[in-house]
Amino acid sequence: MAARPLVLYGMTSGVSAQGFIRGQAPFLRERGWDVALTCSDEADVARFAAGDGIVFHPVPLERNPSVLRDLGAAWSLFGLLRRLRPDVTLWGSPKASLLGVAACRVLRVPSVYVVHGLRLEGASGLARRVLTLLEAATCRLADVVVADGFELRRILEDRRIVRRGRVVVLADGSCNGVGPEVAAPATGTSWAWPPTTSSSPSPVA
Repeated sequence: MAARPLVLYGMTSGVSAQGFIRGQAPFLRERGWDVALTCSDEADVARFAAGDGIVFHPVPLERNPSVLRDLGAAWSLFGLLRRLRPDVTLWGSPKASLLGVAACRVLRVPSVYVVHGLRLEGASGLARRVLTLLEAATCRLADVVVADGFELRRILEDRRIVRRGRVVVLADGSCNGVGPEVAAPATGTSWAWPPTTSSSPSPVA
């Protein structure tokens, strides 16, 4: 029997991983994929991964820059990718994404960079210029760039971080979506679809 294709998610933080990919692994596994995750081992992420049927591969990634630690993390990611040889990778936070897509480019592993936000926002001066260059490098190295909203895509293009027309927005944009059990209307209310042109407000999720 042929091996199941493997998708590897990569995040810097275990907290981010739980927010950004929760619920995706069961969906993919039902459709014939195996799912793996690499990120820092924190916030009980190993238990989360086991609960969602994800194989967890901890890598010592830290959000704040540290040359020696970042070099060690880059080497760990390179070794992991060379060993697993995933069919596709999805990266979703700045540092893990830069290191991950660079390793993928060397190893010729397909990579998708999902932009959830820009760390350069709020920075100024030299720090802002450096962060902008790193963001542009990550986008250039990735095979596919996905923004989680149309406004974020516009910012990426207007600031020339990514060339116009290259960024993908899925559906109407979302970092992970919300299940109907979370967004259910309050008791006694109902939603109409498609929305009417009435001036009265409708419940909003």
